[in-house]
Amino acid sequence: MTTLSICNPIRYLRHGLLLATVIAIAGAGFACSTQAEKQEVILYDVGWDSATIQTRVAAYVIEHGYGYPVSVITGQPVPFYPALENDTAHINFEIWLPNQQEPYDSVIERGIAVDLGKSIEDSRQGFGVPQYFKDANPGLVSVFDIPDYAPLLATADTQPKGRIVNCVPGWACEEINVRKVAGYGLNESLTFVNPGSEAALLADLGSSYSRGEPWLGYVWGPSKLSFDYEMYVLEEPEFSEECWTTDKACEYPVSEVKILAAKSLVDRAPEIADFLRAWDLEFDQLSQVVEWMYANSQTPTEGAEYYLRTFPEIWQPFVTADTARRIERQLNSN
Repeated sequence: MTTLSICNPIRYLRHGLLLATVIAIAGAGFACSTQAEKQEVILYDVGWDSATIQTRVAAYVIEHGYGYPVSVITGQPVPFYPALENDTAHINFEIWLPNQQEPYDSVIERGIAVDLGKSIEDSRQGFGVPQYFKDANPGLVSVFDIPDYAPLLATADTQPKGRIVNCVPGWACEEINVRKVAGYGLNESLTFVNPGSEAALLADLGSSYSRGEPWLGYVWGPSKLSFDYEMYVLEEPEFSEECWTTDKACEYPVSEVKILAAKSLVDRAPEIADFLRAWDLEFDQLSQVVEWMYANSQTPTEGAEYYLRTFPEIWQPFVTADTARRIERQLNSN
């Protein structure tokens, strides 16, 4: 098969294309590239709000700024790694370390993937209660105080044990939290409840919060949870490597949130890799987009367009001036 380059329009003329067609192709403004390089880019959305918006923003930029066909698939964090190896997914914007340290290290060491840097600011995780519950119970300071307050956290389904909401099934923190509670000797005081999704976890907290009821569960930030609710994060022993490799009875380390891309994609589309290396979205703005989406019943793709229109000063430095102009033309045509 002959590959035609828009950087060499004479070759198009030799293959019988009209001059007007060549001019139209060149006038589209895409960087010099070949059809063979314009293979599909598959983005993997792990489903929570910040990841969904980041993924849709990047999909819009890659498609309309760089001219690549794009698709987005959604799944739990762990299945991303076999999809990466099978070349059925190429980019994930929220690899949380050290939660996913083992599979991350494996694909990096074997040359399957490339770490393209942070996607959003560092994150913190832990067990939290609403601030109003902490204020009413000032003795509740650390995880070691939980047994004294477990009766207040009990429900009809969990009594006499207290109720604790775990993170979403399929997230690495689900198993980590189980080990932490066991490591703290809290299995006799607490019963885990597993939400089916991020939305279900937020709805569970929101329902209790609106009624001023007790609530204990996994919290993380920056996230919609940390912006919408005033929470007190229970103290835990200081993180150490020894603790984390044994019973995990210590605080979560500060998490790095990374962009991971298939090595095959980096090799065939270095301009996309450069764009992602420059990526640094601000969570305050992402949160505004999420709020706008929910308030106006908009889709994630519409949320991405809203982000690109509203915050050009954030994303335009990630791309070339020509790429930014192509994106703006597309936004203005909608």
